[in-house]
Amino acid sequence: MDSTLLYILIIVLGPMLASFLSVVIHRVPKGEGIVMGRSRCPVCDHALGPFELIPILGWLIFRGKCRHCGAGVPFRYLLLELLLPALLLFAAWQNGPSLLFLRDTIFIVLL
Repeated sequence: MDSTLLYILIIVLGPMLASFLSVVIHRVPKGEGIVMGRSRCPVCDHALGPFELIPILGWLIFRGKCRHCGAGVPFRYLLLELLLPALLLFAAWQNGPSLLFLRDTIFIVLL
C-alpha cells in the first residue's frame, strides 16, 4: 500500500473510528450495547439524525449544540475526532504502511 493512500484512509476513516470509540466510551460504563440503539442527546433524548452524526462536520455545523433542544455537546467529542486521526497520521508518517504502524494503531486506539 502506498503511504499517500494510507494517509487518505486515515483522514477519512480516522474520525469515524473516533466517533465509534466515543460511543463505546459513553455506553460501556452504563452497561448499554455499542452496536444497537441510536445515538441520542443526553439532555432531551432526541435521536440524532444523519447530519448530526457526521464526525467533525456535524459538531461544527450545529456549533456544538443539540439541533433539537440547544443543549451543548461536550467539546471532548470533537477533540477525540480530531486527535485520533492526528495521532494515526503521525504513526503512519513514522512507520509507513507496516506492522509497526498496525501495532501503533492498536496502542493508540486502546488509549
